[in-house]
Amino acid sequence: MSTASAGPPGGDDMATAVNMKVYANDDDALIIWSVPRPIRDCLGLAIERRIYDRTDPALQTVLHNNVLPNRIGFVDDLDAQPGRTRVSTKWPFQRFWWTDHDTDQDDIVSYRVVPMVGEVDELTKLEDQASAWSPIRVLSALPNSRDSPRSSTEGWSSHNSCRAIWRAGN
Repeated sequence: MSTASAGPPGGDDMATAVNMKVYANDDDALIIWSVPRPIRDCLGLAIERRIYDRTDPALQTVLHNNVLPNRIGFVDDLDAQPGRTRVSTKWPFQRFWWTDHDTDQDDIVSYRVVPMVGEVDELTKLEDQASAWSPIRVLSALPNSRDSPRSSTEGWSSHNSCRAIWRAGN
């Protein structure tokens, strides 16, 4: 599992209000963030993702800029029904972690987390308080993992390792 961090070390420099880490395995990325101090009028946070061109050796070509979707809307939003999603600039995340399952093995990605402020029906990105873009991560299988061509039936499972990290922290 590879790790990337963005944001001020130790949270001392408040140039950004959001600190973020990205943990990646062969086909998922776990984004964890913290907000050391309350952000006025913040109703949640949007997650933005860049997917880079694998054929660009310098990793300068961004193929897609996406805002990740959220499945949980606001309580009084009539559209917030089971099975519906909205981009997180409309339904911001109101938690401090998310796993991006919409990536594929060998995708090259980076993320940033942006506070969304205002009223439920009129949210605005608070760009100056957003995390920095995470370092670029390549989602790839490790040797002996279940998705590696050299895999064994008793290989390392990146999905189980992610679960183990959460259990260890609880």
